[in-house]
Amino acid sequence: MSVQQISPTEQARRARLVKEATHSIEMEGGVFTDASNMDLQQYILGNLTIKECIKRNRYRYGLNNG
Repeated sequence: MSVQQISPTEQARRARLVKEATHSIEMEGGVFTDASNMDLQQYILGNLTIKECIKRNRYRYGLNNG
């Protein structure tokens, strides 16, 4: 897990991007698990990189072959 010092402005930017992306996915019928939502929250706070979020979700759903 990577911990980054990010500014409140960057946290707000990340939160906005996550909200837009999750809304778009939900509009297409996608569903986010509690674990996925927790990972996204950790990304917003700077405790995970986006690559780490993607890697965790791929592993969680058996897509860790790439």
